[in-house]
Amino acid sequence: MNQECSGIVVSLASQYIDYLEENMRNWDKAFFRFYIDEGSNYGVTASYIVDGKVTLIGSIDHNDLYSRIRKEFFLLWKKLRTHDKNFVASLLIVDFNFNFNVLFEYEDKERWVISKINSDGIPEGYDKYSELEENLSKFKKPKGFLRKIFNKKK
Repeated sequence: MNQECSGIVVSLASQYIDYLEENMRNWDKAFFRFYIDEGSNYGVTASYIVDGKVTLIGSIDHNDLYSRIRKEFFLLWKKLRTHDKNFVASLLIVDFNFNFNVLFEYEDKERWVISKINSDGIPEGYDKYSELEENLSKFKKPKGFLRKIFNKKK
């Protein structure tokens, strides 16, 4: 991934973590899924965990978040596309310690579906105990950085 695309990924993680810090009290881990079909039909879904309970983030109540993140993911999709292949789904995972990871799927646009229909709201096929690869604090100081310093949740 080139530097410009890495910057978009850091921006996605930063915006999502900042939003969660401001709006979702005591969150532990959160997921944001972007999916696209043929470049014109795309969307997002999101959820977060508090004390083991998963809550979906509604697109109507959180339209500003959905709009910002959807635009950033679409920009990332355009920057990463190649003539022969591009991702059809992507999953951003963040936790309250400002760790994050982004995963890409190139064939199955239904991968990591976030739903409470026949599911618990955790992306299907994702192990919620997986370790995350990057920490946002090495790129920027997140708004909730004091919580991390004291290793406490709100």
